[in-house]
Amino acid sequence: MATTYIEGIGIRPGRTAQITIRDSIKYITNPEKTEGGKYVTYQNCESQTAIAEMALLQKQYEDVKGRTIVDNRSKYILMTMRQSFKPNEVDAQTAHTLGCELAEKFLEQYGNKNKNGSLVKYQYVVATHINSHCMHNHITFNIIGDDLTRFRQNKFTPKRLAEVSDKLCEEYGLSIVTPNRNRDRRHKYTWINPTSYRTYIKNDIDRCIEKAKDYNEFLALMGEDYFCKASGKYLAFRHRTNGQKRNIRTYTLGDAYKESAIRQRIATGVYIPVPEEEQSLSYSQKLHQIESMFRTKGVLRENNIQNYEDFTAIISKIVGQSAELQTTMRELENRIDNLQVVTDSFDAIQKYQPIMNGLDAALLKDRYRQQNHDSINAYQSAAAVLSERGLSPKDTTTKEQYQNLYSSASAQLEKLWQQYDGLQADLEKISEAKRTMERVYAEAPTKKGDVYHDWGKRSR
Repeated sequence: MATTYIEGIGIRPGRTAQITIRDSIKYITNPEKTEGGKYVTYQNCESQTAIAEMALLQKQYEDVKGRTIVDNRSKYILMTMRQSFKPNEVDAQTAHTLGCELAEKFLEQYGNKNKNGSLVKYQYVVATHINSHCMHNHITFNIIGDDLTRFRQNKFTPKRLAEVSDKLCEEYGLSIVTPNRNRDRRHKYTWINPTSYRTYIKNDIDRCIEKAKDYNEFLALMGEDYFCKASGKYLAFRHRTNGQKRNIRTYTLGDAYKESAIRQRIATGVYIPVPEEEQSLSYSQKLHQIESMFRTKGVLRENNIQNYEDFTAIISKIVGQSAELQTTMRELENRIDNLQVVTDSFDAIQKYQPIMNGLDAALLKDRYRQQNHDSINAYQSAAAVLSERGLSPKDTTTKEQYQNLYSSASAQLEKLWQQYDGLQADLEKISEAKRTMERVYAEAPTKKGDVYHDWGKRSR
C-alpha cells in the first residue's frame, strides 16, 4: 500500500534557481536517509552534474522562449512527488524499484509529447528514504523537458499519479489504498493516522524556522506548501495538496508553535517557555526542581550573576553572538555551494574527456552523439559552468586550488557549527537557571515592572 502526492517547487526566497535546485536534490539524496546514496537513481542526467544540467536546460528554455521560467502562469521550476508505503510492507530495494518505475511510467503516460508524437524526456532523481517509520520515495524532476516545453499539471494530476502507483503495487503483490466510507472524508485512507496533518505542519514549521532569517521569510517558506492565515488573531496553516480541508491554528500544536514562540525561535534559535503557575508537584517533579536549583547555583557562580539584569545581559550577548554566527555561516554555505559546483564540474570534465576525444575521432559523429548523449550533455554542462566563471577546463592548477578552497571552507564551517552549538547549549543553561530563579521568587512582594529586581540580594 502506498499513498502519493505531487507538488511544485518554486525559487526559495533569497536564493537563485540553481541554489533552489541544489537544496531540493541535496535534501532528498541525504546519505543518512538513503544508506550512503545506495538508494538514489539519476535519470537523463549525471549524478555529479545533475544540478548544473537542470539549470542549463532551464537557461536554454529562457533563451529560446524569450521569457523567464517563472511567470504568471507558473512559479515552479521543479516538480516533486512522494510515494509513501505502509510500515513493514516492503524492503528498501523493492521500494526504490517501485519509485523508479513510478517515475518512468507516470512521465511516460502523463508527460508532454513532441509534435511528432514522441515522448518528452525529463531529468529526474529518485531517492528512497529508509530512516523513517514509513519508508518512502522522493522523486524530483525538472519542469522543463528535453524539447524545451514545460510540464503542466492540472487538478487530475494527483489522481493520475495515485492510479499509476496503485497499479504498480498490485503488480508487486502489495495492498492498495481503499477509501473508508465510515470515516471523515479528509481522513480518506484507512491506515493514515488522523493526526498526521498536525505532524506534517509541526515538521514543516521546524524546517522553515531553521531556514528563515526573519518572520516574513518564514511565512514565505511556509507559503510554498501551505495557505497561510497570518492576519487574524491566530496564525493558521492549511496544506495545498495533501488533502487537509481546514486551517489548523498553530497554538493547538503546542506552546513552541504559538506565533510569539515562532518569532522567538527565529530570532534566538531556541524556545524559552514562560513558566506557568506552580501546582501540586509529584515527588519526581520536586526532585527535578532540586536538581535544577543545584545546577542554577553553579551557573550563577560560573557567570558571576548578581541580579536579574545580569541574566538579561548575558542572554542578549549570547543571542547577538548566535545571530552573527548564523550570518557568517549562511555566507560561508553560499560560498561552499559555489565552490562545489566548480569542483564537480572539473570532476565531470575529467570523467567525460575520453568521450569527447572519441567524438573528435569518430567518423559517424551523429551516431556517436546518440550513443553517448548523456555523457556529452554532462560534459557540455560542466564546461558551461566553468566558462561562466572564466575558468579553463584543462587548467589542473585551478582545479586543485578550488578543491583546497572547498576543503578549507568546509572545515571552517564545521568549526562555526561547533561554536554555534556551544552557544545554544550555554543559552539553554542560562535560560534554565533564569526560569528556576523566577519560579523561586515568583511570590516576591517587591516588584519593579515585570522584573524581580531584588531577588539577587535576598539569595545571598
